[in-house]
Amino acid sequence: MAMSARVTNANGRIIAEKRNGQRRYHQHDALGNTIALIDDAGTVTNTFSHWPYGELRYYSDLISLFLKNVVTRRS
Repeated sequence: MAMSARVTNANGRIIAEKRNGQRRYHQHDALGNTIALIDDAGTVTNTFSHWPYGELRYYSDLISLFLKNVVTRRS
């Protein structure tokens, strides 16, 4: 079964996503990189670390390849 996600964008950034009925909000750093995903309860569910030019260095928890590609894509 294919995984799908519905994303919410604002000013060219993904600010939220809904996957399997669960909404998560994207927290960004000053460069626009996603550094954390936060659920409706305010709990940080995933964290991300980036190299100085935005390349993904580390992410916590198991997330889909789709999300990894969305987070690292620069517009």
